Amino acid sequence: MSSPVTDTAGAGVVLEAIKISKSYPGVRALSNIDLSLQAGRIHALVGLNGAGKSTLVKILSGVERPDSGELRVRGTHVNFHGPRDAVAAGLVTIHQELSVLPNLSVAENVMLAAIARSEIRPISWTRIRATARSVLARLGSDLDVRLKARDLSVAQQQVVELAKALQGKASAILLDEPTATLPQRDVDILFTVMRRLRSQGTAMVYISHRMEEIYEIADSVSVLRDGHLAGTYAMADLPAGRIVKEMIGTTEVDEAATQVDTGPSQQRTIGEPVLEAARVGDGKTIFDISLTLHRGEMLAVAGLVGSGQGELSKCLFGARKISGGTLRVNGRAIKRLTPRRAIRLGVGLLPADRKYEGLILGMSIRDNTTLANHRRYSRFGILQNRDESRETKRITSELRLKAYSIAQAAGTLSGGNQQKVVVAKWLVAQSRILIFEEPTRGIDVHAKQEIYGLIHDFVARGGSAIVLSSELSEVMMCDRAIVLAKGRVVGELGHEEMISDRNRLLEMFA
Repeated sequence: MSSPVTDTAGAGVVLEAIKISKSYPGVRALSNIDLSLQAGRIHALVGLNGAGKSTLVKILSGVERPDSGELRVRGTHVNFHGPRDAVAAGLVTIHQELSVLPNLSVAENVMLAAIARSEIRPISWTRIRATARSVLARLGSDLDVRLKARDLSVAQQQVVELAKALQGKASAILLDEPTATLPQRDVDILFTVMRRLRSQGTAMVYISHRMEEIYEIADSVSVLRDGHLAGTYAMADLPAGRIVKEMIGTTEVDEAATQVDTGPSQQRTIGEPVLEAARVGDGKTIFDISLTLHRGEMLAVAGLVGSGQGELSKCLFGARKISGGTLRVNGRAIKRLTPRRAIRLGVGLLPADRKYEGLILGMSIRDNTTLANHRRYSRFGILQNRDESRETKRITSELRLKAYSIAQAAGTLSGGNQQKVVVAKWLVAQSRILIFEEPTRGIDVHAKQEIYGLIHDFVARGGSAIVLSSELSEVMMCDRAIVLAKGRVVGELGHEEMISDRNRLLEMFA
């Protein structure tokens, strides 16, 4: 069995993060995180949604500043005031959303910084193209430097990003989920380039939810869990499934099992089918998925991020086109489901990204709460603010929302209270089927328990819930679970099976 890795400062250590902590209103995102990145090594960073990966990347790339802790580059203390400071120190971040300029050529993108510095002097385009070719050759690429970036594949654009980083003398590159949208052949191209960079001494942080890629490309891995460092390990001889177990955590599993055994799910009566999907797919990410949700039931759709839960949730809500299969709501076949029709059928979606898909942050709590049911509060096409306010006060009091006023902007609330506003919106819309996608992502432990209580209360009153989650605790509190991997159902377990055979569930996750 693999043992934890402890890197120490010294020759070859490019970047060190020492006791890094960061908090936001209502949530502690990072707590005393240590990370050491060595030259010529690929270090993976993994964790469930809300584990703190994005926050750590923002700190390393200069977008955010830590509340406490220290960053060192080649042993020297650094204090980044913005992304430019990080780049100047040799740390370049390549985000999932690439920053290539589509209307510029490959050469212009690679040499952008040099061109900017040459604004006073005449530019030698012959030299610019020759240098760009030389940098690309270091990556094993023979891209035509005269091509426009918009004409490249995503993998080729990533190569251009890496070449730009090399031209900027980057000693460490942070790749944030670079393969999330890539087909396998493009993943192979990217990995070939990464291996070449590693052989040339470049240090890399690699973030991905795809476990098979971590085992293939990384030399070591750090696992984050709920803002803490669960462990750092050498990849050599690391047992299959160990990373997933570290991401989930056995303590959390035990607590969840105890919670479910004594929870209200044991007293509920499961009724007739209210939502049925038969061989549903979108032709791109999810395929042949069948499930049945009953009245008064909590059904989990489990799996690691990237296995298809997000796409499935949007298909069931009508926000993503279904290419095959059939849907029935309350026994009625639905041929063309749209979000508006789903709402009228009593279906509500709480997306994983509540800030940008579930709420309008600049609008008030009241306006967000009544957003999905304006018809109820309008007369002759005019909204009745008094009726809206009365209903908002009633529902937010019932949900124990913490705010100084219903006029408060949703964007100023903590994560847990923002999620309560999304729940309130669908309760006001009189939804009887709620689809929760990663329902407690990015909120603190106390707020998690409150959200779980809201879900339990909803189904206890005859509602039905689908909980799409990568957290084992959320899966195990449900009556039943189907498990997704690579867009397909790979297993189904009842509640008692999940409690009695947790290892089997873990194996399905992995």
